Amino acid sequence: MSNSAGQRAFQNARLQKRQKAELGPLLARALQLHKAGLLPEAKTAYRELLERRPIHRAAFAGRFGV
Repeated sequence: MSNSAGQRAFQNARLQKRQKAELGPLLARALQLHKAGLLPEAKTAYRELLERRPIHRAAFAGRFGV
């Protein structure tokens, strides 16, 4: 049983690493747009992030009004 739990943990870690690599540049772009005052474009980028990783919706909703 511990072997399958270890395998699940390993697979989960790999998935999180891959998602971070995919979402990192998109988040950087969204923040860059936001800081530049290009709010409609930033909002679009934030929404794309939320579509890809909806678990963070609450964090964005409160902070950025998305």
